[in-house]
Amino acid sequence: MISKCRLICLCLVLISACKPEPKKSAAQTENEPVADYPIVARAIASSCMPCHNKQTLETVIQRVQAAQFEAIEGESRLRILAELETLKAYMEDGIPLSFSSKAEVDKYLQSSRYPFYLMLEKGVMPPRWAAELMQQIDWPNYQVLPLSDRIEMLKYAKPSAQKYLR
Repeated sequence: MISKCRLICLCLVLISACKPEPKKSAAQTENEPVADYPIVARAIASSCMPCHNKQTLETVIQRVQAAQFEAIEGESRLRILAELETLKAYMEDGIPLSFSSKAEVDKYLQSSRYPFYLMLEKGVMPPRWAAELMQQIDWPNYQVLPLSDRIEMLKYAKPSAQKYLR
């Protein structure tokens, strides 16, 4: 069951994501983002990077393996660990899921069609257990993704997903 607060936040995200795109000049390309990347980069660094970074994901996995919690937000420690291991395997297979640079983020947006946008829009990324997990494993400087940053990320991802959205 979705709480009223989450429902309101989701509605705000949907409304803001549905705003018409500004008219593009002849110099702009179809895939050019409409949000400033520095805002997106700050949001990614503070709330996505523990897991979506090749250099830090292994440490996250090790800390989860050593952690003493049984479950977070209804997900068992083993299930969370399996999701992290799957993310690691995808990165090792060359799927661009490490977001440590603009080039990597843009490569992911171009290769993934629309999932990033939809995951943000539906509120499944970051996962609902991320904040408590980062607290449980004592991850420094983690921040819950604020709605304003989610909106900026949606604006950034929308151009690459536009042709797949109805």
